[in-house]
Amino acid sequence: MLLSLQREVVQTESKTTALDAEMPSYETLRPLGAPGKDKTVYEARAVGGSERVALARYHKGKGRTVRTEAANQALAAAAGLAPQVVDVAAGQLVSKLLSGGTLLELAQQQGKLTADQQWRIVELLTQLGAPEQEGGAGLRHGDAGNPANYAADASGTLFMLDFAPPHVKGIGKQHPLANLNSLGSLLWDPGKGLLRRGFLTEPPLVLLREFRKYRRDVVGAADARDPDPMSIPPATARPSPRARPSPAAASGGRRRKQSSPPRQDEALDVADELPEPPRPNRPGPLAAVLCLTAATLVGGLGAVLAAFASAHRARGEVVGA
Repeated sequence: MLLSLQREVVQTESKTTALDAEMPSYETLRPLGAPGKDKTVYEARAVGGSERVALARYHKGKGRTVRTEAANQALAAAAGLAPQVVDVAAGQLVSKLLSGGTLLELAQQQGKLTADQQWRIVELLTQLGAPEQEGGAGLRHGDAGNPANYAADASGTLFMLDFAPPHVKGIGKQHPLANLNSLGSLLWDPGKGLLRRGFLTEPPLVLLREFRKYRRDVVGAADARDPDPMSIPPATARPSPRARPSPAAASGGRRRKQSSPPRQDEALDVADELPEPPRPNRPGPLAAVLCLTAATLVGGLGAVLAAFASAHRARGEVVGA
């Protein structure tokens, strides 16, 4: 019902105008990232309030963009993949603030991605394109290869950001797993890739394996390491691994620190040779809802059992006396 209401708000001009009148004024505290083509995002709080939020202010003439982005983000938030939409108004979108830093910032600080962080990225990209009836959002995110479009909440759980058109749209006839193709750009894009830019000092084994699996099973590449010109550096970036001497030989018997990040084929080969990190024992969005419902239903029974146990202990104390 909440999702249905959100769609009505963002898709009709009359609803948006009504909501605009009720939307509180916000005080901006600091920008979150650099200004974008369509909007600038700030950390903010409602005037007279204390809770901090993320406030996106859209440039003039982008009214249709804010309504569409709010609808897309509401779909993703309902699947547990994006921050909740708090308020929508003409030219403004207010969302729950994610205070744990972007994926780019986390990679720079940590020098690696933990296994939990990697599995969460895979979960986000997998569920984003899944049908709504299967707990997904049914969306294709064309900029999911940008590490600045992921951010963590205070507990460290990652979510996706920036659901504005035209790079976010319905999955349509594309494969539900099509968003996993963005793993190539996330790691090897010349301008933003975490491996390409040298932000990661350890190979992200989960992401590498899932990317290879996607290319083999979904794309149907004869060789899952086939170069994707949109995902990896040019072939001239480094010499062929077979033509290059070993690090020990090149340094006169001492291993020399690698001066540039591994290419896609090298990184995927390394991932195959090492054991797979364990998956986190975390229920998916649908399982979490079912668990919460079950806990609510049995709450009354738990109280009865607790009272029975207390009475039983009291009886034992009386008998013992």
